[in-house]
Amino acid sequence: MSPERIALPEGTVTVLSIDHVDSTVLNQRLGDAAATAVERELVALADAEVDRHHGVSLKDTGDGIMAAFQSAHRAVACAQEIQRAIATTTSRSRSLCRPSRSAAISSAARCWSRRW
Repeated sequence: MSPERIALPEGTVTVLSIDHVDSTVLNQRLGDAAATAVERELVALADAEVDRHHGVSLKDTGDGIMAAFQSAHRAVACAQEIQRAIATTTSRSRSLCRPSRSAAISSAARCWSRRW
């Protein structure tokens, strides 16, 4: 869900950051257009899981995402499902590479007052 459609979580917020490991190597191996297509497909999988786990997408980094959740449980469950979705996909990205993602999760009291 985009910040424009839903209010950002109040109180303690858990931020999940997902990044494609070795995206530069993928780009060198496949070329810019093919690597971008693979990365877009993987980001789409991640975005779908963020929505399913009631998260708020904060940022699309091109080869990853940053999302906020109202609980650490939702963020961890989302990260696990993203990894499962990538591991089981039979799409073009699976045939071109063995996609790997790194995930970082951090919880803190919300300290921003504007939408991203």
